Amino acid sequence: MKHISLILLLLLSLFTKAQNAQKAQEKFSQGYDTKNVALMDVGADEYIKYNSDNSFGYIFKAFAAISKNDLTTAKRYAKTANQMFPMESANYTLASYIAFLEGNTSEASKLMHYAFQLSPDVKGAASTKEELDILAELTGKDFSALKTIAENAEKATPGAIQNFNNYNACVGQWYEGKSCDPSQYLKVWASYSPSNPLLKDFANATQAIAYYYAGQFDLAKPKLEEAINSQHLNPYTKALCFERLTWYDRYDLNKTFLYANKGLAEIDKLGFPTLTKADLLFRKSQIVGDMGKRDEMLQLAQELLALATELGNDYHIINANNLIGAYYVMKPGSNSTSLANKHLGEAYVLASKRNFEDQKMKAAGNYAVVQFKIGNRSKAIELNNEVYDYHLKTENWSSAQTAANNIGFMFYMKNDYANAAEQFQKAVDITEQFLPKFSTKEQLSARNLHASAYSGLIMSLQKLGNTNELFKVQDMNRSRILRQKLDKNLPQITLPQVQAKLQPHEAIIYYSNGEPGQMIATIITKSSADIVEHFPVNAWLNMKKQYINNIQKKPNSINGYVTKLNEEIINGQIYRHSDPKTAFKAEDYRDFVALSREVMEVSDAQFLDLQQKILKHWYYFLMQPLEAKLVGKTTLIISAEGELNAMPFEAFLDSNGKYVLERFNVKYMPSASVWASLSNRNYSEDRKPLLAMGGATYKEPQSSASNSRSTQSYFELQDQLTTKINNKQSNLSKELAALGFGGANYLPGTLREVQNLKKIIPEATVLIDGQMKESDIKRLNKSGELNQYKYVHIATHGFASNSIPELSGVMMTQPANGDGSEDTFLLAHEIAQLDLKADLAVLSACETALGKNYNGEGVNGLNSALLVAGANSTLLSLWPVNDAGTMILMTETYNNLYVKKMSAEDAVNTAKRTMLSGVYGEQFQTPKIWAPFVLSGK
Repeated sequence: MKHISLILLLLLSLFTKAQNAQKAQEKFSQGYDTKNVALMDVGADEYIKYNSDNSFGYIFKAFAAISKNDLTTAKRYAKTANQMFPMESANYTLASYIAFLEGNTSEASKLMHYAFQLSPDVKGAASTKEELDILAELTGKDFSALKTIAENAEKATPGAIQNFNNYNACVGQWYEGKSCDPSQYLKVWASYSPSNPLLKDFANATQAIAYYYAGQFDLAKPKLEEAINSQHLNPYTKALCFERLTWYDRYDLNKTFLYANKGLAEIDKLGFPTLTKADLLFRKSQIVGDMGKRDEMLQLAQELLALATELGNDYHIINANNLIGAYYVMKPGSNSTSLANKHLGEAYVLASKRNFEDQKMKAAGNYAVVQFKIGNRSKAIELNNEVYDYHLKTENWSSAQTAANNIGFMFYMKNDYANAAEQFQKAVDITEQFLPKFSTKEQLSARNLHASAYSGLIMSLQKLGNTNELFKVQDMNRSRILRQKLDKNLPQITLPQVQAKLQPHEAIIYYSNGEPGQMIATIITKSSADIVEHFPVNAWLNMKKQYINNIQKKPNSINGYVTKLNEEIINGQIYRHSDPKTAFKAEDYRDFVALSREVMEVSDAQFLDLQQKILKHWYYFLMQPLEAKLVGKTTLIISAEGELNAMPFEAFLDSNGKYVLERFNVKYMPSASVWASLSNRNYSEDRKPLLAMGGATYKEPQSSASNSRSTQSYFELQDQLTTKINNKQSNLSKELAALGFGGANYLPGTLREVQNLKKIIPEATVLIDGQMKESDIKRLNKSGELNQYKYVHIATHGFASNSIPELSGVMMTQPANGDGSEDTFLLAHEIAQLDLKADLAVLSACETALGKNYNGEGVNGLNSALLVAGANSTLLSLWPVNDAGTMILMTETYNNLYVKKMSAEDAVNTAKRTMLSGVYGEQFQTPKIWAPFVLSGK
């Protein structure tokens, strides 16, 4: 092993500078020279401890194990060495020794040839013979035949040493960011027999990693992506490539989660603790934290802390403590604050000691929050200002944005709203400065992550009473991607411009969420603009006790004691909130929205009382504070935010038991800027009246397929879908089938629905069954006929995905023999590519108004797709709809549109009021039937 030790010594002096590892290597060398196997063993163990990610420690351990005739241990360590670095000749030499001792001469010969193909040793077979002589003495085995194999291998690999050295010079060029073509060296290796299949993939991956380290990130990325799909790449290097890729597309959390997960799966194949595993754990914990999965983040951070402690790696000890501390910062209770203080304090002190300035500032940002919580508010602000200044200086814009956001909330909690607004504005400005550099998908994720700064600014401006600025930020914080897709040169509308477009009977209500349970609204009429805030915390806490705690399986009493409104039971202990507002959390609000939707989707008499209580609460929360401002108005144009996008405001009940629908026409808009853009988009009146599709036939629905999938499998499918969509592939049958999409039950009401529309509008074009395939609508689009209709109506099954936004769409007819190259599902991205010139597009199907809700953007789904395609207004559904009830609602709507010449707004709202009146019977009066369909757009 002397020639290996010399190479190792060079590596240590050039790269690791690890004094302890050098001493361990020297200890092994001493054991080797004196044939002291125990000393070799100790040296190998210590080397692995101090330099876990270097294959030489495993080589040393394998050699020591062979010396003891412990082939099981030898095989394990030799395998790990090769899984780490398959371009090292000593790996194959050791593997050859082991195969020979196991009686597998042909395998020993192959591996010995691999060793000499990569040998840097000018002594060649002589060095191998020296090692075999030592092993013969230590093991008592006869290696004469293996010596002959080594001699033959050396003869069979002419020019190998020069080829290997030339290749290494090429690698050096890559690490300097320079180009160097390795093909000639790979050709030499490929010419040898037997040929090592690992070398080409490893060389390509090495080039990717070298470019990454040299800062040539654009060159590195495609090579890293190629490497992770390599058939023969060793697990350690593949894990390295996955880890590097997690730093690309950082706002595409699903993709980076996949990379981290797959990297961990590769590194776990080694079965030893490594720094690369720590790197991957760190990235995964960051990613799941950004996803909002804070409990999973804690679990990963604790695993990282244990691993980093075992490895003695201060860098990741700091990172782990920072993540754990950040978790407890957000938890209620003095014990959580104490844990946050402990972990963040340890991270800060260790980072300061090691002069890890970046890690110190990351810890300082969270540590400042702890200081604020325990009452050291001035110190907290001072510390966070230091963090902000540092990140600005180092041009770490994302961290600077977070720091400014944190300072903003600290000032807000001190009731210093002017300074809070200034800090939030800084955070918003940073986001706005860098968003144009991102792709659409990255912008969505970035806005989602940075949304709290916009919310904080809105909350501060409400306190300051600055209506114009408040409206500007509200409009800035929704439907930005949609606005760009409609017209990338479209400027943001101003408050006076909005007022100029309004009719005297109209009012726009811009809703924003503040703290959980807090509503901030800007009410805009032609002649006025006002801010209204409502935070009925006691009403929310009553709802929490009555309903939400039951959903969350949380008790309201313990040992006979019934908790008060500002109290809750956490881990069997009563926790008392000094400020009742903190007792109502974002999770509580989300669960109440889910409950509200659930009770609106049923019509059973046993749920009527619950439904009315909940709908009255929503009116009290969102509408009652605005009543004085809405006198004389008959039309409400609502722009909601967050979970409110899934709520039908017309179904809320006032204190007299009257629905909002009974007093107002209600319609929705993604944002005022989008609304203004659509209001300027006018089409010729010389169009055909209606294209209606219904009565689709489907394959038999899947009866036993399970839709239960892991997070990773969902993200993998999303990645596959995104790749196909980006490559303009229209058939996604494989991915859809994997998610359980297949056939469906026939909907006879959809056929009657479009037949009724034909009776109302004789000139209508009605396509049914075999005429409403996916290929048919795309053919109409290609021919230009699709853009000739004033109204476009599709009645069928619909679906939306809140986890995979690409999977929102409608089902078209599914012929027995398929639909050519189409998958029979018309998805959102395909709808967006249609050319419509419709005043109204209707998807008469289930949940077509839903999709993935992004903070800072809104719902990304079919509504946006139809508006981008050219529809000026849409009529879509918020939940699974009743077949017969939908047929009646649509018949009434089109009768109002065509026969009574109403506007879309009047037609839809009048149709809903007709159903509410009981004309069609009691079963169609319930909000379950008429409330899900919401009118949005122009």
